[in-house]
Amino acid sequence: MSSKSLKCKYCSSIFNSQRSLSQHVKIKHSSRYYSYRILFVLSIILVSSFVIYNIDDFTSPYQPKVSGPTFLVSDFNLPIIDSNGISSNSIDSSYLKGKPVIVEFMVSWCPYCENMVPILNALHSEYGNDINFISIALSWSESDEIETSNFIRKHKPSWIHVFDAENSFAEKYSIDATPTFLIFDKDGSLVKRIEGEISYQDLEIELKNLEN
Repeated sequence: MSSKSLKCKYCSSIFNSQRSLSQHVKIKHSSRYYSYRILFVLSIILVSSFVIYNIDDFTSPYQPKVSGPTFLVSDFNLPIIDSNGISSNSIDSSYLKGKPVIVEFMVSWCPYCENMVPILNALHSEYGNDINFISIALSWSESDEIETSNFIRKHKPSWIHVFDAENSFAEKYSIDATPTFLIFDKDGSLVKRIEGEISYQDLEIELKNLEN
């Protein structure tokens, strides 16, 4: 049985085996052979870089974005929420006066809010006597009240959480990312807005600035 003839696509020479054809191409048409391989490798690198860049961009946490003071705190009254659900007790605007206050806007399913719990616990332990800490849990679905209680039960934050069922306070301050932090001075004036996950060191700097 005769073997199938193979033709070189560069010069039309005929060969009886793939091995002979490959050797011929490498020797007689080396520039073309290796240029194709280089292009192939480069295309793989470019595609891989594109995929890695986009995955990194998708999974990266919000980078802190800080803006200066813009407006004063408004009156509000929100119920406290803990591991047992919504409490009959509430927090009103008087809690935001007399001492500096750091307010976090969060949702239970936000991984960056979850990352902030140990950081805020540590800062609350260090500065809780001089600065009030409060987290406002937002509501985007009927299950968010239960999920927020589960979040508190799981992560055991040491500071007060309240539940904004209507997202009224969030709308007032145009909150469109979680976590978002609003820092107020002792007179109730907004002095700093921070959007996104932030390190212990960077947030501590902002809290220390309240002492100046």
